[in-house]
Amino acid sequence: MKQFEDLTIKQLKELYEQHKRLNPEFKTAEELLNEMEERK
Repeated sequence: MKQFEDLTIKQLKELYEQHKRLNPEFKTAEELLNEMEERK
């Protein structure tokens, strides 16, 4: 994960937002867990 060590929080947030735009189906682990709970 060396490539991420030098990134600032701001840069990481920008990468994350970019990723979400490119992958609308993307969910965070928390969202996935919530969904799994709802399906029970």
